[in-house]
Amino acid sequence: MKTTGSDIWQFWLFYALLGIIGPGIAPYSKLLSGWFSNRRGLALGSFGSGIFLSMMITPQVVRSLYNAVGWQNAYAVLGLASLVTLPFLFAFLKDPPKSAGQKTPSLPGKNLHYALRTPIFWLLFVTVATSMFVDQALFSQYVSIFLNKGFSLNIGTTLLSCVAAGAILAQIMVGWLLDIQDRPQIIVPFALMAFIGLIVIHISKIPFLLFTASFLLGLGSGGETSMTSYFVGRYFGLSHFGKIYACLYSLIAIVAALSPPTIGWIYDKTGSYSGGLLLLEIIALLSLGGFILLPAYTYPKR
Repeated sequence: MKTTGSDIWQFWLFYALLGIIGPGIAPYSKLLSGWFSNRRGLALGSFGSGIFLSMMITPQVVRSLYNAVGWQNAYAVLGLASLVTLPFLFAFLKDPPKSAGQKTPSLPGKNLHYALRTPIFWLLFVTVATSMFVDQALFSQYVSIFLNKGFSLNIGTTLLSCVAAGAILAQIMVGWLLDIQDRPQIIVPFALMAFIGLIVIHISKIPFLLFTASFLLGLGSGGETSMTSYFVGRYFGLSHFGKIYACLYSLIAIVAALSPPTIGWIYDKTGSYSGGLLLLEIIALLSLGGFILLPAYTYPKR
């Protein structure tokens, strides 16, 4: 990204390459689901909290880098920083333990062909895809929304970090609740908090309310990473978890990828984020309804 010029096609190309070569979260979710049973929700939630910890810290780091060395060198620093993780991946990523005398673990579950023919797969897709559509639209435009309201860059990035702080807490809370409650509807209160936060962000210009709303939005958005992988394991088992989860998340990612340009297009046409935020509120209600309709789990925890 440091070498890109002013042509927009270069940004499209580089971001497409990042999406193609990035492993995403599916391999890690597969590993964690194989390692943990009774505390799988908490394990996945703890993993997801790392994503939002980065989201909380990175805006502040990038803002400082942008002011000090410019956006292109800021990209270069972030790229070099990502190399630090490689030794840890090689040192600590291990396959789940195998049963005695088995070459591969014996795990219950359905295959991808079966999953694609079930209503629960498509209900999960619509529910999580609409939720992520809202999240991706907001996170990509979050600072700009508050700049458009007349706030400073410092306030905008701090509000984004506040979202991440709520999401970190939500990851742990949702993971813990998934382990002790055998009902998927435990996610409903979190989705409701995100909806309330979204409305406040839309209509308010009061800093205290906006910080509170950002934290609520984070609480509601933070459970997605852990809950989606957890739901796949509980509805379809673990024997074909990787294929099912990768297929589901790929479909979700396609929908979510449409949200930033959609909201950006509405802003370009109207000069305001109000219309885009109203659209996101309607979509968030659809996602909330999907969480309410989720049926009982098919497979036990172990």
